[in-house]
Amino acid sequence: MANTLDVGDRRFGQLLGLGADGRPIEVLLERTDTGISLTVTWASSEDAAFASWFVTESAVSSTEGGARPSPPRRLRFHDTKGFVTLLGCYSGGYTIRHGGLASGTIRASFAVLDAPRDTDFDHIGGARSSVSHLQGWLGVKAWQAHEKGEGGRTTELAFEATLPEAIDLGMWGGTRTQLKTSAIQRNLDDGVVQLESQTSVETTRSYATSWDRHLRPSRALHDLLVISGWNREHVSMISVHHPSDTHPTASGQELPWWRPVVSADVSVGDRPRTRNHLITWADLGVDGIRRWFCLRERYMRVIDPVVTSISLRNATPTTILAQTGPALEALGYYLLLRDGLARSRANKMSLGARLERIFADVNQVMPFDETEWIDRFTSAYNGIKHANRQLPDDLDVVNAQREGILVVRAWCALELGADAASLRQRVLEDPQAVPFIRR
Repeated sequence: MANTLDVGDRRFGQLLGLGADGRPIEVLLERTDTGISLTVTWASSEDAAFASWFVTESAVSSTEGGARPSPPRRLRFHDTKGFVTLLGCYSGGYTIRHGGLASGTIRASFAVLDAPRDTDFDHIGGARSSVSHLQGWLGVKAWQAHEKGEGGRTTELAFEATLPEAIDLGMWGGTRTQLKTSAIQRNLDDGVVQLESQTSVETTRSYATSWDRHLRPSRALHDLLVISGWNREHVSMISVHHPSDTHPTASGQELPWWRPVVSADVSVGDRPRTRNHLITWADLGVDGIRRWFCLRERYMRVIDPVVTSISLRNATPTTILAQTGPALEALGYYLLLRDGLARSRANKMSLGARLERIFADVNQVMPFDETEWIDRFTSAYNGIKHANRQLPDDLDVVNAQREGILVVRAWCALELGADAASLRQRVLEDPQAVPFIRR
């Protein structure tokens, strides 16, 4: 019986080491489309301290002289399928029924399957994660089809796993990063075999450190794909390892155990049928991706608001422009500093002057006139920014936001070394180059 935790799974088991005298506590472990949760039920006074994780201080007296206790950040669950280590745990509410029976919910950010009991997976030595559409952007696959037949006619296809070489991105911030593609074969019902290729971002360090440090390269690649293709992307954890969690090989070498990971976040990236990219793997190569890592860190106040704005699907046009407008203000300021202007002078430059400085870098690839764009953008942005001005029309706002983001994306592509002539054609074909109109 496989130790898995898929969406829709409900597992009855025990929470280890938390009851009176260290006895197990009966719980329900679930994974739904809203996350990972444990449900705990109690009724007796001996579990009062346990109950205080969930109920308010007015309902249960808190510990003397201290704040109400919280669930441990790391918990360990066990049932007939195996062990599950839950990380990033916090209280998710409670209910009290007639007669004193109560139940509380613990939510977890991650679940590590089959992890050793005494290993601190709050810190890890390696992580494997996936970034939606990274594999397609790289143009790699793990299965090759071979035709079989006679007389020029194909009678069957045979598939062979041919793994491409790992792409070594080298060291970044003390972490070695490699892009590895693996072949996956799934045996489905009715004898159907499903073949998949999966490209993972593998990070390793010589000592255990936080999950955030290991996820930095994946998040940077996520942002690159959003800037390049302007579609929502998603980072998913696959597995992790701890330096102390190893197993010997036949030759006596110690190799790390990679333990499967389940995330509370089950969202996925967009799945468009076709996708145009402003930045290609052929443009960058390994050196270009490393340049992106540095560019993203240096201009985080520009790139982060632009990238995160793609998730504001239910926000008003004014809200989105209020987020992305400061990104262009910041970019113009940074470029003026890069030109050698003093900070005090750069800080006093108007929005129009900052936009003019940005456009000087992208003028050759943009499909609209510089003066007209600056007038459109400043009018819309200042209209929502200053209370003494009339609010602009929503159509003007969405077009200003669209053009501003396209300018930032094109600027990133040129900074990373994209050919200007090729980029101009890609910009012309990009959906953001087409203005919104009223019907």
